[in-house]
Amino acid sequence: MSERGKALQELSGKVSLVAGALGGIGEAISSKLADMGSDLILVARDSNGLTRLKEKLMETHRETRIWTYPMDLSSVDEVRGKGKEIVSTSGKVDILVYNAGVNSPHHFLDLDLEEWETIINTNLRGAFLLLKEIVPEMMTKKYGRIVIMSSIVAKTGGLGKANLAYTVSKAGLLGLTRNLAKYLAPYNITVNAVAPSFIETDMLRKTGFDQRLEELKKLHPLGRIGTPEDVANVVAFLVSDASSFITGETVNVNGGLLMD
Repeated sequence: MSERGKALQELSGKVSLVAGALGGIGEAISSKLADMGSDLILVARDSNGLTRLKEKLMETHRETRIWTYPMDLSSVDEVRGKGKEIVSTSGKVDILVYNAGVNSPHHFLDLDLEEWETIINTNLRGAFLLLKEIVPEMMTKKYGRIVIMSSIVAKTGGLGKANLAYTVSKAGLLGLTRNLAKYLAPYNITVNAVAPSFIETDMLRKTGFDQRLEELKKLHPLGRIGTPEDVANVVAFLVSDASSFITGETVNVNGGLLMD
């Protein structure tokens, strides 16, 4: 088998859960993990969107087992109930990618409590709740790869008028990543974060930044904004055996916008 063939089968026999599987980054990650031979558990709010994504993936990955779970990750009851169902149905979860996230255009004085709670509960509390359901099985078998999607704003404090709740939630995910990395290391479970900058996604369009593409490109030393595939490639590395000695780290995917 060629080296490329081996790489594409590196996750053969593994089961990967992608929370926040819809949208540019989530779908790119799901497709990449399927390319690598993993079975998939796809989680998002939109049941129709999940069905569409499953059908699309099955066109090119006919032997891949794919489960879909419509879930509101801000709901304690849904995450606890469906989290148990996920482990029971799939038998195991080897890889968990937490990509779920919501944002808003409102900042500090314009941000009301309801919107604050929606963003914090989905982006940060949802990760905590889902990990609580999935990680014990990883600990039992002493294997796991966890990747948590943060953001460049977690390090910069925001870019322009970045939403306060979004920034706080993404910064909190970095603390969660480091703490869990230490706690789970004895169980051969690695926990890492990815911090993208501006990526060509629906979220970019919804927040209006797509109207400033040329300006955004100039901010990045590499002269462009990122693609979902740029992020998916980093996730693929972090869930592979090639990264087995890396944990508690945050990988910047930002074209040089922030170098730390």
